[in-house]
Amino acid sequence: MSKNHLICILFLLIISSCNKYELATEAGPPEATAVDSAAVATDIATSISDSLSGISEASDGLEEGSEITFGSNDSDTTKIETKLGKVAFYCENENMKEDIMFEMKEDRTYEMRAMLNPLIENDEIKTELLKVINDSRVENRQPILTVKDITSRDVNLGYYLSIQIKDPGNKFNIELVSSDKESNIKKIFDEVTHTYSDAYFEWKWNVTPKPNSKGKSKLELVISPLDKNKKIISEKIKTYDININFKQNFIVSVWDEMNRNVKWAIAVIIAPILAFLVRKFTKKKE
Repeated sequence: MSKNHLICILFLLIISSCNKYELATEAGPPEATAVDSAAVATDIATSISDSLSGISEASDGLEEGSEITFGSNDSDTTKIETKLGKVAFYCENENMKEDIMFEMKEDRTYEMRAMLNPLIENDEIKTELLKVINDSRVENRQPILTVKDITSRDVNLGYYLSIQIKDPGNKFNIELVSSDKESNIKKIFDEVTHTYSDAYFEWKWNVTPKPNSKGKSKLELVISPLDKNKKIISEKIKTYDININFKQNFIVSVWDEMNRNVKWAIAVIIAPILAFLVRKFTKKKE
């Protein structure tokens, strides 16, 4: 109910109370009138108090920017506080140096992982993901990683969260490692308690460069909040680029260079081989 409606009702209550007061004055003795007047005054005060209280309650929760609403209509909405979170991310890499793009070879599969805890808003989530990865690497007798190998990204949180690896250049085969086809979507908000979960949520992919992948490309880490009906809140999506440099093995690199530069191939490879064969043939004749 709007404030205008409440004001109209309040005005009608005051008029009605005044009419009662006039009727009581005409019908009864002064003593009775005094008692009725006090009751009428009390009624008017109570009506005013209730009306003002209603107006105050109607205004609650309207402070701009204090909360965000997920839902399709007024009867199907639930309000939760606006919340930012942190996702930790790891991409297996051929070159483990700092401040360099990820390197991959076409003949092997690479692991990518992401982790979220809705209640952790700082880089502590990186430490937790690092622990999970290193536990696995120790079992497989692989070198352990450091926190520098893990990155973190800001995210917007909804009832659910989806994290995907997308390939805009069609240069990779990407497999979500899970038996559940919807496992990229995690429920992170409890509608009953109206609180975010304190659990750790994980995503894992196997990424393999396609044959004959050369030069540079990129993948996209797409993080999407969803409402309680599992509909993506498009204006809250965050997308981060994962820049990839394809690293070729020695034989493939030499073959490609020979095809690109025939003169180089003759000077560097074919000529020395011919010279060797000529010397060997000459020695046999002697």
